[in-house]
Amino acid sequence: MEAAMDVRGEQYAWAAHYLCEMGKAVVDDLTQAMTPGR
Repeated sequence: MEAAMDVRGEQYAWAAHYLCEMGKAVVDDLTQAMTPGR
């Protein structure tokens, strides 16, 4: 809610998007490393 009401809301949205993408990349890397035969 704060991000939607704040004039700097776009900065919050980009930060959240970036963190989600980095989290997904970490999970993907770990999955690849732990899955045999890939």
